[in-house]
Amino acid sequence: MRKRLREIVSKFQLSFDRSFSGLVKYQLLWMCLFIFIALLFLFILFFPGYKEQSFSQIVSSLFVDMISPVSLRTIAYNDSFDVQEYLRLLLVYVVGMVFVSGLLIATLSNAIRTRAESFRNGLTTYSFDNHLLILGYDNSVVYLIGDLLQKYPDSFIVLGVSDQVSNRREFVKGYFSSSDAKRIVMVRCRLNSISDLEKLSLHRTKTIYLLGEVGDDRDAQNLMAYHSIVELCRRSGRKEDLSCHVLVQDRHTFSLSRVGNIITLADGPDYELITMNKEEMWCRKVLVDNCSRKHGITYPPLDKEGIGVESPCNVHLVVCGMTDMGYAMALTAAHIAHYPNFLTAKKKSKITFVDADAHKKMAEFRSKYRALFDLSYVLYHEYTAGRETNRQEFLPSKDFLDIEWEFCQVPDFDDTYWEILAKEQEDNTNEYLTMAICYDSQKLCQNVAFYLPEIFYEKNIPIFYRNTILYAYEKELLTSDKFNNIYPFGMMDESYISDDKLIRRAKKLNYLYETVSCETVVEDEREEELAWQKLSIVKKWSNIYSVMSLDSYVRSVNGVKGIPDSITRPQMEMMAAVEHNRWNIEELLLGYRPTTEGEDAEILKDKSKKAELKRRYVHCDIKPYIELKTISGESIYVYDSIKILNLKQLLS
Repeated sequence: MRKRLREIVSKFQLSFDRSFSGLVKYQLLWMCLFIFIALLFLFILFFPGYKEQSFSQIVSSLFVDMISPVSLRTIAYNDSFDVQEYLRLLLVYVVGMVFVSGLLIATLSNAIRTRAESFRNGLTTYSFDNHLLILGYDNSVVYLIGDLLQKYPDSFIVLGVSDQVSNRREFVKGYFSSSDAKRIVMVRCRLNSISDLEKLSLHRTKTIYLLGEVGDDRDAQNLMAYHSIVELCRRSGRKEDLSCHVLVQDRHTFSLSRVGNIITLADGPDYELITMNKEEMWCRKVLVDNCSRKHGITYPPLDKEGIGVESPCNVHLVVCGMTDMGYAMALTAAHIAHYPNFLTAKKKSKITFVDADAHKKMAEFRSKYRALFDLSYVLYHEYTAGRETNRQEFLPSKDFLDIEWEFCQVPDFDDTYWEILAKEQEDNTNEYLTMAICYDSQKLCQNVAFYLPEIFYEKNIPIFYRNTILYAYEKELLTSDKFNNIYPFGMMDESYISDDKLIRRAKKLNYLYETVSCETVVEDEREEELAWQKLSIVKKWSNIYSVMSLDSYVRSVNGVKGIPDSITRPQMEMMAAVEHNRWNIEELLLGYRPTTEGEDAEILKDKSKKAELKRRYVHCDIKPYIELKTISGESIYVYDSIKILNLKQLLS
């Protein structure tokens, strides 16, 4: 019996502590309960003293006597002093002071203190509508917030962080004016907590940016949180589409996120997953957009003023450092460095990696893109003590790609390779050389960029060097006559925000493919959006990579004159072949492999095999341009032509 009683008391204590230390409404409920118990106790004890009054009068008299000493004073100053009545009223007043006045003041002051503490710790929740939601925190989040404040001037920005809410709020507030800071609300939200996510009005948010918290499992946490967000939006009955920008830092995870549907829904709104990667974002700024608007930097294109069909020149990109940034730079170049003189003079674009551990990293890189390197020419060098000590050549199984690769193993701070490259540049006027210095160490990047052989500066060879923080002295240095060919990139104050222009162009291109059989195509943003939503993730990325080459195509056709008003038939046929060469590289980088002769024979017998093989990432159209019709027929050529014929529309 005693044990049972102890359990009941413990459960009551636990329930009381949980509720009374929780929300204010529970504290007020407990206060009302205590007041009710006090009134009930006094009513039972002193009912005879109020027997001449009605029930409502008794309750009101009791309550007045509990909070006011007026009745006590009346008796005390009365000539006929009634001791018994005085003691009764005194007891009522004392009980009232303890249970009403004291408890009320304590509860209200505690509620105010709790509310303030709750706000400081990010535990206060609000009902937002049409807000922007950022989940996660790192040092660059302030730059993302700054961009969003400008892009959406009428929206609140809700920032959900896992801990240190008060310190982080002060840090973020310090970057913005008081008016902008009022639009930023920071709350505590753990990405793996469904209850925390439920408090953020997900069903009414405009856009979500999922950055995650710094840690080894950051990418996994972000993708798991995306799943949770989609599930919560579905449960809440959200009817509007939702774009969820998810930061993925690891290059392997980022690659995998592009080749499969993370979420597939049979019907309902589209919860679009847009993966972000800061390395790839910066490489697009440098090689595709050719500018950093925030810093006012214009990067020269790889093909300078353009490489036409009769040009004797080829592009050569040297990437120093086989880091995540280095790989991203090389792969971005592989998507865009395709030119018509390959068709006539077999001029290939060349991508060279330079690294102190190039042999090991080359093996890893080639194994990841096995199908690409099976069809690519690869040259490997080792340089030690001022000379070449090893040289290996890897020939392609079929030679029809327009990009070749080179890997150079060179110790850090060894000038051997740079001297050899400098000597090659002395009389070479047919190579458009660009350097991209992508080491993880900012100091090493600076040492290489500013201490190359003189010919690199004399010939004004573009040198892009990674620099997370651009100091004032460097800005001054980069404007000097000697170093005006050096361009910093990778500054962390440029946010992760996605390139809307590139996405818009990709949607337009996809709509053109969807309506290729129509006689006339009318631009319709709603139809473009619907067509985009139907695509798998890999097809969305395919369209994005496709439009990255538009500007270089314009230069190949029209030089620096800009977008041509019309495309002649010879130009169209030439550039359609270039587009197919680009598409071959794109598909190989996305994980497809070409069909074997046996698989081609199966497709010719049974056309349904084509779709079946594509689901297994085997594509029968990864072939030389002239061989396309053998499997897919003459109609396949229209897909390579459509992008060229609509350059003006896509770039408008």
